[in-house]
Amino acid sequence: MVGRREPVVVYEPMMAEESETRKDLLETFSKGLQLFYKGEFSQALEIFLTVQELDPSSAAYAKKCRSIMKAPPNDWRGVWVMDSKY
Repeated sequence: MVGRREPVVVYEPMMAEESETRKDLLETFSKGLQLFYKGEFSQALEIFLTVQELDPSSAAYAKKCRSIMKAPPNDWRGVWVMDSKY
């Protein structure tokens, strides 16, 4: 959420059928997300890039990985202030 200063968890609602259909993609995204929150941005980026064409969330996280890698934070806690919508 653009401009928020406190952490917010964001969910992507979907029907059970869609979740099952996208199971492999969601598992790949989850692996990338785990690496991202550990601060392993280059590894996360590699994973997000494999599915970015099929998944807008992966494309957004790939963009964020690139941005963070240009100016790595000193004390990464997995939280950042969004300054624009993806």
